[in-house]
Amino acid sequence: NIMQEIAPNVFITTNSLGLITGIIHPEEGLVFIDSPTRLDELDSIGAKLTGNAKPSPRFLVVLDTNYDRLLSAKGMDFIIIAHVNSITPTKPKSGAAKASEDQTSLGDTSDSPNGSMRQFSPEIVFQTDLSIFLGTMEIRLEHHAGVNNAGVWVELPQQKLLFVGDTVMGDEPPFLAYFDADTWLTDLELLASERFRGYQIISSRCGIVTQEQIDVMHQRLTYIRDTLNPLLENKASLDEMLKLIPQIIDYYNVPPLLHDLYYNRLRWGLTTYYENHR
Repeated sequence: NIMQEIAPNVFITTNSLGLITGIIHPEEGLVFIDSPTRLDELDSIGAKLTGNAKPSPRFLVVLDTNYDRLLSAKGMDFIIIAHVNSITPTKPKSGAAKASEDQTSLGDTSDSPNGSMRQFSPEIVFQTDLSIFLGTMEIRLEHHAGVNNAGVWVELPQQKLLFVGDTVMGDEPPFLAYFDADTWLTDLELLASERFRGYQIISSRCGIVTQEQIDVMHQRLTYIRDTLNPLLENKASLDEMLKLIPQIIDYYNVPPLLHDLYYNRLRWGLTTYYENHR
């Protein structure tokens, strides 16, 4: 895999599921933000950075509970760090939600949830924020629940870097299963604020993002919220909510070849969201 150095001892690369993996590697240890999904990817990165040596300590930060993240964390010989909500049992799914997941899994493996994969056990969990120090480098984790109730941002304040997971999605429709629209919009406004002026902001889906991309994400999410809210307020049925999917896909101007992928993603997401909020 091609690794891009975005600051001294900080790299990004793309794993086989399409996630942007962050790699922080000062002399004192190694931190992955999300992870490679195959051992050969991990071995390749390790050889480029350290030869055959295994740096210690080694941490893996899991940015939320989306299926592809938990899949990439499985079997990793690292100390796994996640938000405490990642180990909170989810409420049992109805037949409608299970049917949606079954259909989704046929053609959309990278987005598909799987009950057993959600039962993972991080070694370290935190509630609001947590700092790790490797030598003089601070790696600060902060809870941001807009995109996912276990959502985490990773900030390197000295390097002015911020990994925001799926908070900014680029040109693809977002994962809606565990989102909170108002909190997510607040998170996007924070990204546009003075606090992160001059930062490189890294999305897990599209790499380093511009302020314009953050603004566009805010507009798109506002549209989704304003489209869904009347149905939620009127306690609409699941079928009525799912009828919005073509409208959302048209709004995103999805290429025909990706139509089924994003239809399945939105169907699974809205079904799960409906089951968790009715």
